Amino acid sequence: MNKQTAMQQLLNQLKDERVNLPMDIEWDRCYQAIEMVIANTYLPIEKEQIEDSYIIGSYDMANKEFRPFQYYKETFNNE
Repeated sequence: MNKQTAMQQLLNQLKDERVNLPMDIEWDRCYQAIEMVIANTYLPIEKEQIEDSYIIGSYDMANKEFRPFQYYKETFNNE
């Protein structure tokens, strides 16, 4: 089985809940709208971030070593 990103997992969970849980048409439409935003906006952003992280963050050219955790911390960790 292929691995899934967090956004892919979230999208699949929303789809499963929409199919398996009884809900009013309004809630169904809300779920569909959220699914569309995730699929059309956030999955492409996540894909680009993963690709950039692989290219930029996997290897530190100056130090000639792998530093993906440092790249993540500097790029995405806003704490």
